[in-house]
Amino acid sequence: MKYREAKLIFSTGIEWMFDSMDVLLLSYILVAVLHELGLAKGDEGLIILVNNIGMLIGAILFGWLADVRGRRMTFILMLALCSIGLGDIDKTLKRAALFI
Repeated sequence: MKYREAKLIFSTGIEWMFDSMDVLLLSYILVAVLHELGLAKGDEGLIILVNNIGMLIGAILFGWLADVRGRRMTFILMLALCSIGLGDIDKTLKRAALFI
């Protein structure tokens, strides 16, 4: 395997890890959020549904963007958005805690 191929496989694995982390984090924090906010079990299903619909829309949008603009640019954009989103979660949670 060439260096470029190994680098591509590694970077794709990292992006896949970030993508999967969303579902993993949701499953871990959902129990605490339901208890803390006093939400019903039906709300748990709604939260999971909205998350999955968002992933479906993102897959369709970024798949189309990869076909139109190129996979490399789309891959870099996806990594940037995941990094910004995951990095901003801490600030968002701290701000939300002020209102609870």
